[in-house]
Amino acid sequence: METGRPHGVQRVCQLRAQPRSAVHARHVRAAQPHDGTITTAAPNVVWGTDGAEVSGLDEGWIWMFVAVEHWNVGRVGWHGTERKALHAALEPLAQGLASLFGAVGTDAARGLVVRMDHGTQYLSDHFVHQVRFRGITPSFAFVAEPETNGVAERLIRTL
Repeated sequence: METGRPHGVQRVCQLRAQPRSAVHARHVRAAQPHDGTITTAAPNVVWGTDGAEVSGLDEGWIWMFVAVEHWNVGRVGWHGTERKALHAALEPLAQGLASLFGAVGTDAARGLVVRMDHGTQYLSDHFVHQVRFRGITPSFAFVAEPETNGVAERLIRTL
């Protein structure tokens, strides 16, 4: 077939006319037992909490801890500090308990579940005891799967 073009140009034209196919196989993740939504049907059933080091405008790098309602993805508490500490991780929960439950003491939030990652502050005996003292059930995200604490992770990413 003579087209008046050099052989190499003709071959390129033929390749462009063909539909493109993937160069490599795309990895398809198998369904996980925790796949699904991360919101709840009612308020004050599940909260998520997380902390991250973020850049402040004048303060430099600070630790920001948040507590987020899974029902409407609303912030229930937040706290910024220069140091990553146990009391700083508890502060957003205390803010949410005070404003939504009216108390922070013994069994103030009976039935509430708080989802968190495996950060040192959340694994500490002090943090877990304080959470349970307030009537909250701790729920840990799957290791190396931040999407299982997605509500809090999303707020941190937004910050």
